[in-house]
Amino acid sequence: MVGTGGAASVAEIAKAESLDVTQVRRILRLTLLAPEVIERLVDAPDMALEQVMRRPWPTGWAEQNGTFTGAGGPLRVHAPVSQRRAKSSAASGRPK
Repeated sequence: MVGTGGAASVAEIAKAESLDVTQVRRILRLTLLAPEVIERLVDAPDMALEQVMRRPWPTGWAEQNGTFTGAGGPLRVHAPVSQRRAKSSAASGRPK
């Protein structure tokens, strides 16, 4: 709608689709995900899309790709690599 001139704002999309503005923003954020992440989500029907939409995502595609695990099993979404490193450093007493 926005790209075709059908809506000028997120609020207009929300109104037209009978959705909350926050939900529309979360859906729009999915367009920023790496193609490989999208492919893995499509191949993981058990993955809760709401969980994916609510979590913070790194901006770089390479780091986004590192947030998934589960080869051969169900995919699980992990905190971005930078957050995992910070937690690991804090637990070990090393500086970030």
